[in-house]
Amino acid sequence: LLQETRICLVSKHNSILGAVCEALLSLLFPFVWQGVSIPILPHNTLDILDAPVPFIVGVHSKYLIDVSVNDRPCGVVFVDLDKDVVHLGFEDEGMASYARSLPALPDHKAEKLRQRLDVLTSHLYVAPPNGIKGGMTYGFGDILSDQTREEYARGELVEVTEPKKRGWTLTRADRAFVNNEHMEQLDLFDDEIIDDEDRSVTSKGKNSKKRTSLLDTAYDETETFSASDVREEFLKFLAKSLKQYDKFISDNPNKTGRIFDTKGFLNSKDYPANVRDTMERILKTQMFNRFLQDKQQQPPPFHIQIFDENITLKKNKKTVKKITGKQKETPFLDDTQQQITETYTTPPPSNRGLPDDGRVYQYTHFPRLDQTLFGTTRKPKQWKSSLSDDTQHQQQTAQSRDLLQDSFMSKLVATSQSNSTGDSNAPNAPPQDLEWALYMTSFQHVHHSSSRRELHHLIQANSVYKNQLPQAKKLIFAMRLQHGATNARLAVLQSVVRRRRMRRDYLSLKANVVFLQQVMRKKLFKNQDVVEGRGRSVLYVMVLRAQRVFRGYLVRREYRRTRMAIIRLQQTSRMWKIRKNYLNFSRAIIILQANHRQRHTAFVYRLIITLVSVIQSQIRGFLRRIIVKRLIRERVKMYRLQIFDLWRRTFTPLTYRSKFWAMSGTGFLQLALHEEELARLWRLLGVTVQRSATVFEKYTQVQQLVNSVKNKNNMIVPVFAAELEQRMDLILAEKALKTERDGVYKKMKHEMGKEQQMEIFKLFNLGMGEEKKKDRI
Repeated sequence: LLQETRICLVSKHNSILGAVCEALLSLLFPFVWQGVSIPILPHNTLDILDAPVPFIVGVHSKYLIDVSVNDRPCGVVFVDLDKDVVHLGFEDEGMASYARSLPALPDHKAEKLRQRLDVLTSHLYVAPPNGIKGGMTYGFGDILSDQTREEYARGELVEVTEPKKRGWTLTRADRAFVNNEHMEQLDLFDDEIIDDEDRSVTSKGKNSKKRTSLLDTAYDETETFSASDVREEFLKFLAKSLKQYDKFISDNPNKTGRIFDTKGFLNSKDYPANVRDTMERILKTQMFNRFLQDKQQQPPPFHIQIFDENITLKKNKKTVKKITGKQKETPFLDDTQQQITETYTTPPPSNRGLPDDGRVYQYTHFPRLDQTLFGTTRKPKQWKSSLSDDTQHQQQTAQSRDLLQDSFMSKLVATSQSNSTGDSNAPNAPPQDLEWALYMTSFQHVHHSSSRRELHHLIQANSVYKNQLPQAKKLIFAMRLQHGATNARLAVLQSVVRRRRMRRDYLSLKANVVFLQQVMRKKLFKNQDVVEGRGRSVLYVMVLRAQRVFRGYLVRREYRRTRMAIIRLQQTSRMWKIRKNYLNFSRAIIILQANHRQRHTAFVYRLIITLVSVIQSQIRGFLRRIIVKRLIRERVKMYRLQIFDLWRRTFTPLTYRSKFWAMSGTGFLQLALHEEELARLWRLLGVTVQRSATVFEKYTQVQQLVNSVKNKNNMIVPVFAAELEQRMDLILAEKALKTERDGVYKKMKHEMGKEQQMEIFKLFNLGMGEEKKKDRI
């Protein structure tokens, strides 16, 4: 925090985050945190962690679970309050990032601070389940061992008797009523004792129980713990570390160009080489610059006086100063005017005015309040735009469905009424078809109606619905049977078509076989050597052989087809497996390439964002300094004109004017001096302006009042209260100014030479031929 590092507190208990954040910032006294402070950072604004500005924020512990160490922003220190672990992470220095190390502090002073804190708080420390007090990691989550730490920053192993005690203690902090006080029955109200002499209120109630919450402020100052003592130890540590700082503050910043001599301060013997890097970072922070600016104010603010006198107390403890008696006084710390002597305590509920006869008041439930006594309540506004598009679409769909059902049921009611009157030819009668039946079965009973007429209409529709619902179900069942019969006819038709196609193929194959047999017979009968009987037997054998050959051909053809189909199926299966493996391998390569590119791109992107943010901040700072410098120059110019005019009215001495007018520059110091001079002149003239107005608004009001009474001769016209009342201090100031002017006139006339007089005349643009030049000056 002293180096204005980006800090992120992590806990699953939101109540702890705010308290720890405020406690850490209070330990920086007398410095004031100049960065961003968000004790509880919403989950949808986590991009703030990438901001290149000092901040201390608190987030839920699920952030450390959802975001890995590689994806966390560089330069941010994460403090896990639930597990008592500090994740140092990486140091973000411009274009380079490297593992962060612990900042080195003065060994003796830091060790003494740790010893004092152990005495004050060790008996209240609740160890985490692993028993490690002060665990730390750095880089990619590597544990920072004690060998690499200084002695004052090393961790400890604590005996854990109750592993769940830390989680239980932190969980109780989230409760509004730690001991379930809201469930306890109250006794009779106790009397109050009011002491009119010291205006303090005390109570002797029986129901006033101390809370045991971790955030209860009643435990800040007890016999076993004192929060003020802890803050005092940190203040002593800072006072020891910066005890020589006032010697290096420049007396003339405009001449030297700097307010503080950083190099001289770091080269002093109080800081060894390993500590100078840490101290240099502290001296470059916005907190220290603000501290130096406050130091230049006269009188300095209270926190500056407290810090300086604490340093004086530290120096007074030296043995040499005790012996010689050259100890400096500390009037601000010794002043007891602002010491708290009274404590006001809120009195408990009183039974004053109730009968004191031992009655016990009990309530079974919270009493019903009379709303007429609340006054006129404003009807809450309905925000239509707060609904999402899906919600609006669902509401519109529901409304259209309700309107459609209302119109259908209104026709249904009219039809039922017309049927009951004997008019079967009603023009609005809905057809008894499938659509009518589906509407009947999908009708909803629930309907929000505010009109009595609409309610009567709804009751009639419900009665008709109950009467005609069986008819609608019968119609739907009949339509289902009709569709089933149609599907059965279609199935029979498909089977007939398939049989006709198979018969046609069979007949074509049979015709081909018969044609082949005829051809074979013709070839056999051409042989004349074959007798008739033998020829028939041979013909029969040939036919059987031909049939067998033909069947073999058909079997081989079918076999070849089956074999080719199996080969194609195998090839397709192999290709599918190869393609699947190829796609998986290609997808894995693409993912690896994408991850590599993403990490490289993310790293370059973070570097570019950081560089752009630094450039933007420098440009904005440069432009803002130009604008502020121009504004200060213009306001100083306007303030000087009014100051000169008010000097004439208050008869300010010429010596004071010369000393004040000789100050040059356009910085904040000159602006503050001119504003202080204006405030002094306004008080002297009795100017009445609004207290809440700014200095420039007060200047504008006074200038308008002065411009309203200006004349061509530049004569002073009384307009302010002190001028109109002709106060004695203004009369005496006028006489003193006249005497001072007479002295200047005599000095110019009798003591100055002609050459000096000529130079003065030239400054006032007075010619040598003019008369009464000294009087005019």
